[in-house]
Amino acid sequence: MRKLLLSILLSAAMIPSFAQQLNGILFESRYPVTIRLDGQKVNLPSQTSFVANLRPGVYNVSADLKGRVVYNNQIRYDGRGTMIVSIDNPEVCPPVSDSGCSGHIQPMGSNQFDALLKSVKKEPFDEEKISVIKMSTIKSNFTSEQVAALIKTLSFSNSQVNTAKYLFKYCTDPENYYRIVGNAFTFSTDKRELETYINHVLSEMRKR
Repeated sequence: MRKLLLSILLSAAMIPSFAQQLNGILFESRYPVTIRLDGQKVNLPSQTSFVANLRPGVYNVSADLKGRVVYNNQIRYDGRGTMIVSIDNPEVCPPVSDSGCSGHIQPMGSNQFDALLKSVKKEPFDEEKISVIKMSTIKSNFTSEQVAALIKTLSFSNSQVNTAKYLFKYCTDPENYYRIVGNAFTFSTDKRELETYINHVLSEMRKR
């Protein structure tokens, strides 16, 4: 895990003058959220949070609102200046009740997915295929059926299992994931490994 400085909570008036002087990522949200970079908690619940002195690279970013994950994405930061990231998305709802919200994360559209699938199939090796798949998650989510289709383009069992694990957090129907994606594997041992991973992830989420 890259060394992070303590996240700085900013008022709206301080943001322009302060953040422009530092290299880092400024997170903004309509509601107080807790931010995690590569699994590390970097702030107390807040609408604005600045993480300073970040090195260039790709960061796994998640945000939760009252214990519920409302944002999960990868962010590429070039190490120069202040990058502003808006946490708000259709999954975020006001923290005025615990009844949930009507919005939900949408999967990649069928035309866009067909284009992605063609791009993946054109790559000759699993490593290149996986790179294309991972890049697509920066702005997209998938149904279990879409993940299964992507898994089937990979030649090796290890590639299939690791990619299935990676894509689980980008799935819009996790309740179907084990059944549909698991059936895309050739070996039953791979399906059991996926089941173990999903159970572990769900267990960790309950602890938050």
